[in-house]
Amino acid sequence: MTRALFVEAGERGRLLPKELTYVFSFDFELRLESPAPKPPGPLVLLDPSNREIFHVTDRKHVTTADGATHEVPKAKLKRAQDFLPATGGVAAIGGRLLFETDTKKPLVMNYSGILNVPCGTSRFCDRDASHKAATAFVHSRQDFMGAKYRWLVWNQLIGVGEVRAIRRGAKLDFAFAYDFYVAS
Repeated sequence: MTRALFVEAGERGRLLPKELTYVFSFDFELRLESPAPKPPGPLVLLDPSNREIFHVTDRKHVTTADGATHEVPKAKLKRAQDFLPATGGVAAIGGRLLFETDTKKPLVMNYSGILNVPCGTSRFCDRDASHKAATAFVHSRQDFMGAKYRWLVWNQLIGVGEVRAIRRGAKLDFAFAYDFYVAS
């Protein structure tokens, strides 16, 4: 008689022992350019000059679930689009980011997920709100036409971050801070 190796989890038990490995972080700010005081509305990138992908411990490589080692991208954010709907406490969030890499080839990142706003997005963005924070959980797909960072196309990244609403006079800005991870 042969005993199954994965009794508790069934035949898919071999898929369970996965971990997430930190890949990179980036921060950026967007401004609500709508005449209305609340989203939805177009958000435009503020000061892209210093918005680079970084690794908090300056690691230059990451190992993915297939055991391969890849270089952490060196890239600068050039454009960003995001959508913040005016809904209840949990809202869908989505965006598209364009990075210029050290290879001069563009890296495009599309992400979507949820934004958990304890006070609700309407109060998060009201005229009296300033420095209110929400938690973001996103997944992303990347597109890159070169060989150096092609591994990003084959791997879905998981992002955990924070979004802060910052009232600056009549303007409403959103500060995004994300850490991205890959299955390992």
